[in-house]
Amino acid sequence: MGRLIAASLDRGLVQYAAPGPTLLQLVGRREETAPGVLIGLCGEFRDAYAETCPDLEVVLDLDAVRADLLIICSGAALSKQFQNQQEIARANLEVFDKQVAQLAPVNSESMVPVVSNPVGIAMRAFVDAGFHKNRILGSGSFLH
Repeated sequence: MGRLIAASLDRGLVQYAAPGPTLLQLVGRREETAPGVLIGLCGEFRDAYAETCPDLEVVLDLDAVRADLLIICSGAALSKQFQNQQEIARANLEVFDKQVAQLAPVNSESMVPVVSNPVGIAMRAFVDAGFHKNRILGSGSFLH
């Protein structure tokens, strides 16, 4: 999901960005293959959108994120390990709380579209951490 959103943003930023440099931060974890995947994604974007590509930055620490727009698409998803909405909620509650604690000090004015599940729990975590409730946007979903 994050790759698709980043690609869509990368393609469209030139049309909507204010004058001056535009920065797209791709945020991931230090574990597993995330750093390599994000670095590779930056290369793909630069190749595909060479003339309009914004400045790209790989960020592996949430404390370094500075954003006007935060798109949250992290956490557990339906899988063999997490087989229903309750299991996903339990796993993601800790993820959301950790993320918002690190993001809130300098990003509480950001617009935050949430595409993580369960959306309501993620939105509540951001509001409880001090983000403005009218700037948190959730896309509804229903998982069996």
